[in-house]
Amino acid sequence: MGDRWLLDTNVISLLFEEGCEGALARAGAAKLRLATTARVIEELKRSRATNRPWAARCAGWAVPPGMDQLDMVLGDEAWGRYEVLRRQRRARSGGAEPAEPTRTLKDQGELTCIAHAAA
Repeated sequence: MGDRWLLDTNVISLLFEEGCEGALARAGAAKLRLATTARVIEELKRSRATNRPWAARCAGWAVPPGMDQLDMVLGDEAWGRYEVLRRQRRARSGGAEPAEPTRTLKDQGELTCIAHAAA
């Protein structure tokens, strides 16, 4: 991970809620290295913003310059850690996958951030 700040869904959604999402672009322009994951972005756009006043801004949001978008690569260390975390979370919730597609995103951004940070 190096010297990057890894932002999960809660952090980014709070910035949108407070109308401060421009701070992400300013931080990148100031050379503060930020990162998030593809799952965080997907979670923000599909599930977290539902029925929120800032939903339209969030749905059209693009990762600003200076912010890295991390993703899982099948077989890498982050992917392996993510799979362990996902299985543990599913076991705690009774073992069944949610029927609704948007519900499958719940906490996936957090899990990918934890997996990347641990790797």
